[in-house]
Amino acid sequence: GKLDNLSDPAEVVKVSAAHEVDFLPPEAND
Repeated sequence: GKLDNLSDPAEVVKVSAAHEVDFLPPEAND
């Protein structure tokens, strides 16, 4: 997958957000 080659958590979050992939509960985005 596209996330497999990402080692930076911030990049994972950014890419996931760009792909509208919400893998964290809303309250985790505080």
